[in-house]
Amino acid sequence: MVDEHTMTATDARCDYRIEEVAARTGFTKRTLRYYEEIGLITPAGRSEGNYRLYSEADVARLQRIKRLKDVLGVPLSSLKRMAEVEETLDALGTELRGPLDAEQRRTRVLQARAELEQQLRTIDERLATLTHMRAELADASRGSSKCCTPETRRHGEVTEKTAPGLARGGAGC
Repeated sequence: MVDEHTMTATDARCDYRIEEVAARTGFTKRTLRYYEEIGLITPAGRSEGNYRLYSEADVARLQRIKRLKDVLGVPLSSLKRMAEVEETLDALGTELRGPLDAEQRRTRVLQARAELEQQLRTIDERLATLTHMRAELADASRGSSKCCTPETRRHGEVTEKTAPGLARGGAGC
């Protein structure tokens, strides 16, 4: 009988069931199943009981996906490509440490550079969007000071309950 923790489609160690991966990554089991359905992640193997089994590489990929999603707010449509780029870069780094002739090395370095530049463009686009949103919110906040006067605070139109900080003369007042 094959041990369920070592049975895989790729002979990589699969030490984690979906509950453990969910706990380690912060995703729910439902989200992990959905990500599998849309092709964002593919568990490395299945146990004899047909339970999903994840490798350490699967967990690392999910952690990268979570970082991209949480930090950059990257939509699911872009997450798969960005995670693939990171994996390609990891593989290229490993390959570059191996025996390559000068032309192969040059080709791989150029490929890695192109992948990195694409990642940077994606991050720059996201930063530009976030910077614009921040500026709009800052403008709106400054504009709120026009309606937040000592007169309106005295009459209870702005209260601590309706606008924390503003009633005390905080931000925007």
